[in-house]
Amino acid sequence: MARQRSNRRVSETERRRARQSRNKQKNRLLRILAAVGMGVLAVLIIAGLAIPSFGTGGQAGPTDFLERGGFLARPADGPGDLIADQGRQHLAGLDARNEPGYYNSSPPTSGAHSPTWERCGIFTEPVINEIQVHNLEHGFVNIQYNTDDAILIGQLEAAARQLPDWPNYYIFAPYPDMDETIALTAWNRILYLDAVDEDAMNEFADAYQARGPELARGCDAPGLMAQGAPDPTATPDPAADDAAEGEAGSPGAPAPTPEPGETAEAPGDAGSPGDGASSPDPATAPDPAATSTPAGGG
Repeated sequence: MARQRSNRRVSETERRRARQSRNKQKNRLLRILAAVGMGVLAVLIIAGLAIPSFGTGGQAGPTDFLERGGFLARPADGPGDLIADQGRQHLAGLDARNEPGYYNSSPPTSGAHSPTWERCGIFTEPVINEIQVHNLEHGFVNIQYNTDDAILIGQLEAAARQLPDWPNYYIFAPYPDMDETIALTAWNRILYLDAVDEDAMNEFADAYQARGPELARGCDAPGLMAQGAPDPTATPDPAADDAAEGEAGSPGAPAPTPEPGETAEAPGDAGSPGDGASSPDPATAPDPAATSTPAGGG
């Protein structure tokens, strides 16, 4: 009888120890799962903060590519005529140009283009075709005109300045190599106007601005400069500026960066949009909101 009671006590002790062991294992598993869950949550938070800056050098413009939904967010039946895509390849050098007649629209809307792109803002001379196509690739809307009517140009500029997020992802410039009076272009899209139509311009900009096939870049995106212009992030060098002024007109001569309110300059030599050179328009009214800052290439 005494041996049976002893065996019963041993059996109860073993069961108690087994329960304690199982509880310890369960608690250990719960702690591991909690730690893993916290780690996953931390990774998601970090990714959510980091992803919006990808592709823009950490300097996304006010209307960011991701916020706008990118190229896929463009309306399939959006405003303007759909132009066949000529590809997105880069030309071999900064001064490389396509053969005359290469582009399938005027102004162009896609195709082989320069490895550099132009800054945002207003230009008094045509912007080179191969450079403005690169801007379109990054989600720009280009507003161009073929008229000498100063009143019409003033009305068009005033309407452009009212577009969403102006001057970010916009170029405003003359374009003599087209039959139409006004043209708005985006990647694969073109809208011709005979007169200023603010509603049509706003509809076009809302559909395509910052929605190019490549990540959109703000006006201050760093990188290569058109026509070898200086890096806007570099420390100014007065000696280099003096040397540049002495070599004005040479292929590698840097173009001066516009001061707030000044009109931006288009690179190149005087002539058509394929080889135009611009100078600031002294009649252009200063507008700090429309300051053009140099853009990069890539």
